[in-house]
Amino acid sequence: MIRIVFFSENSLIKGFEAKGHALYSKKKDVLCAAVSALTTHTAKALNERFKNLKIYEQEKGYMKLEVFDIKDFLSQEMLKSLLDSLKDLEERFPKHISVEVK
Repeated sequence: MIRIVFFSENSLIKGFEAKGHALYSKKKDVLCAAVSALTTHTAKALNERFKNLKIYEQEKGYMKLEVFDIKDFLSQEMLKSLLDSLKDLEERFPKHISVEVK
């Protein structure tokens, strides 16, 4: 199962940590690929376009990031959009992905 925890402060998202594998399919795990594409896209945008990454760690089955400026509007929009997309996947595949906000 993929477990994703978003960290928030005063209703603003500070970052997230994603761990695990969906184990949706043995041949081609499209669910893992979808989560990877969404999280990697968000990380690249925050890092390269907005220069707003304080922490960025990535390895197979793991990603963690945290932004410098949680009040940056565009960074918040990117993180909220990611959260919404991952919540949609969680609704469709509850046995394979878990998303929470702390």
